[in-house]
Amino acid sequence: MWQLELDAMVWHEARLSEPAPGSVLAAVFRSQDRAFYVLDGLKVGPLALARLWRISLDTLRSSVVGSCPRLRRFDRTYLSVAEDGDLFLAVTGGARPRGGSWLAKLEVGAGAVELRWLRHERGRLIATPVLCA
Repeated sequence: MWQLELDAMVWHEARLSEPAPGSVLAAVFRSQDRAFYVLDGLKVGPLALARLWRISLDTLRSSVVGSCPRLRRFDRTYLSVAEDGDLFLAVTGGARPRGGSWLAKLEVGAGAVELRWLRHERGRLIATPVLCA
Protein backbone atom coordinates (compact mmCIF):
# COMPACT_ATOMS: atom_id res chain seq x y z
CA MET A 1 0.00 0.00 0.00
CA TRP A 2 1.26 3.46 -0.83
CA GLN A 3 0.78 6.52 1.41
CA LEU A 4 1.25 10.19 0.61
CA GLU A 5 2.64 12.42 3.36
CA LEU A 6 0.77 15.63 2.73
CA ASP A 7 3.23 17.87 4.59
CA ALA A 8 6.22 16.75 2.50
CA MET A 9 4.25 15.62 -0.59
CA VAL A 10 6.30 12.42 -0.60
CA TRP A 11 5.00 8.92 -1.38
CA HIS A 12 6.25 5.93 0.57
CA GLU A 13 5.32 2.27 0.64
CA ALA A 14 3.61 1.08 3.82
CA ARG A 15 4.06 -2.63 4.55
CA LEU A 16 0.91 -4.43 5.65
CA SER A 17 0.91 -7.13 8.27
CA GLU A 18 0.62 -10.70 7.02
CA PRO A 19 -1.66 -12.05 5.76
CA ALA A 20 -2.59 -9.36 3.24
CA PRO A 21 -5.30 -9.14 0.58
CA GLY A 22 -4.75 -10.82 -2.78
CA SER A 23 -6.34 -9.71 -6.05
CA VAL A 24 -8.25 -6.53 -5.13
CA LEU A 25 -11.79 -6.17 -6.51
CA ALA A 26 -12.78 -2.96 -4.66
CA ALA A 27 -11.61 -0.81 -1.74
CA VAL A 28 -12.84 2.13 0.32
CA PHE A 29 -11.63 4.20 3.30
CA ARG A 30 -13.98 4.48 6.28
CA SER A 31 -13.20 7.53 8.43
CA GLN A 32 -15.29 6.35 11.41
CA ASP A 33 -12.64 3.77 12.37
CA ARG A 34 -9.72 5.03 10.22
CA ALA A 35 -9.62 1.80 8.25
CA PHE A 36 -9.52 0.66 4.66
CA TYR A 37 -11.99 -2.03 3.66
CA VAL A 38 -10.77 -4.16 0.78
CA LEU A 39 -12.67 -6.84 -1.11
CA ASP A 40 -10.38 -9.37 -2.77
CA GLY A 41 -10.90 -12.48 -4.85
CA LEU A 42 -9.47 -15.87 -3.98
CA LYS A 43 -9.73 -19.23 -5.72
CA VAL A 44 -9.88 -22.26 -3.42
CA GLY A 45 -9.98 -25.38 -5.57
CA PRO A 46 -13.10 -25.12 -7.75
CA LEU A 47 -14.60 -22.34 -5.60
CA ALA A 48 -14.17 -18.61 -6.07
CA LEU A 49 -14.45 -16.56 -2.87
CA ALA A 50 -14.64 -12.87 -2.07
CA ARG A 51 -13.11 -11.81 1.23
CA LEU A 52 -13.66 -8.50 3.00
CA TRP A 53 -10.54 -7.23 4.76
CA ARG A 54 -10.17 -4.47 7.34
CA ILE A 55 -6.81 -2.65 7.32
CA SER A 56 -6.21 -0.22 10.17
CA LEU A 57 -4.57 2.98 8.97
CA ASP A 58 -2.97 3.45 12.40
CA THR A 59 -1.38 -0.01 12.79
CA LEU A 60 -1.44 -1.38 9.20
CA ARG A 61 -2.76 -4.64 10.67
CA SER A 62 -5.05 -6.53 8.32
CA SER A 63 -7.74 -9.08 9.09
CA VAL A 64 -10.57 -10.81 7.23
CA VAL A 65 -13.93 -9.64 8.59
CA GLY A 66 -16.17 -11.52 6.16
CA SER A 67 -16.28 -13.80 3.13
CA CYS A 68 -18.79 -15.20 0.65
CA PRO A 69 -18.89 -17.18 -2.62
CA ARG A 70 -18.09 -15.14 -5.71
CA LEU A 71 -19.88 -15.69 -9.02
CA ARG A 72 -17.76 -14.88 -12.04
CA ARG A 73 -20.70 -13.56 -14.04
CA PHE A 74 -20.55 -10.44 -11.86
CA ASP A 75 -17.49 -8.74 -13.30
CA ARG A 76 -17.85 -5.31 -11.66
CA THR A 77 -17.61 -4.75 -7.93
CA TYR A 78 -18.23 -1.51 -6.03
CA LEU A 79 -17.61 -0.74 -2.36
CA SER A 80 -18.57 2.54 -0.71
CA VAL A 81 -19.43 3.99 2.71
CA ALA A 82 -23.00 5.04 3.44
CA GLU A 83 -23.77 8.24 5.36
CA ASP A 84 -24.37 6.23 8.55
CA GLY A 85 -20.95 4.52 8.31
CA ASP A 86 -22.20 1.17 7.04
CA LEU A 87 -20.49 -0.35 4.01
CA PHE A 88 -22.39 -0.59 0.74
CA LEU A 89 -21.37 -3.43 -1.59
CA ALA A 90 -22.66 -3.81 -5.12
CA VAL A 91 -21.86 -6.36 -7.83
CA THR A 92 -23.12 -6.21 -11.38
CA GLY A 93 -22.80 -8.14 -14.61
CA GLY A 94 -21.09 -5.41 -16.61
CA ALA A 95 -21.64 -6.36 -20.26
CA ARG A 96 -23.78 -9.35 -19.22
CA PRO A 97 -27.14 -7.89 -18.13
CA ARG A 98 -28.74 -11.31 -17.58
CA GLY A 99 -27.50 -11.62 -13.99
CA GLY A 100 -28.70 -8.21 -12.87
CA SER A 101 -27.09 -6.60 -9.83
CA TRP A 102 -26.87 -7.45 -6.15
CA LEU A 103 -26.72 -4.73 -3.49
CA ALA A 104 -25.81 -5.31 0.15
CA LYS A 105 -25.58 -3.06 3.19
CA LEU A 106 -23.04 -4.23 5.77
CA GLU A 107 -22.92 -3.02 9.37
CA VAL A 108 -19.40 -2.61 10.72
CA GLY A 109 -19.01 -3.79 14.31
CA ALA A 110 -16.12 -4.53 16.63
CA GLY A 111 -14.01 -6.93 14.57
CA ALA A 112 -16.89 -8.16 12.42
CA VAL A 113 -19.20 -7.11 9.63
CA GLU A 114 -22.86 -8.13 9.61
CA LEU A 115 -25.30 -8.18 6.70
CA ARG A 116 -28.12 -5.67 7.25
CA TRP A 117 -29.92 -6.23 3.96
CA LEU A 118 -29.46 -7.80 0.54
CA ARG A 119 -31.35 -6.84 -2.61
CA HIS A 120 -31.41 -8.01 -6.23
CA GLU A 121 -32.06 -5.52 -9.03
CA ARG A 122 -32.74 -6.18 -12.69
CA GLY A 123 -30.29 -4.57 -15.08
CA ARG A 124 -26.70 -3.55 -14.49
CA LEU A 125 -25.02 -0.67 -12.72
CA ILE A 126 -23.08 1.83 -14.80
CA ALA A 127 -21.31 3.70 -11.97
CA THR A 128 -20.44 3.40 -8.30
CA PRO A 129 -23.70 3.51 -6.31
CA VAL A 130 -24.11 5.86 -3.35
CA LEU A 131 -26.40 5.06 -0.44
CA CYS A 132 -27.92 8.01 1.40
CA ALA A 133 -29.65 7.54 4.74
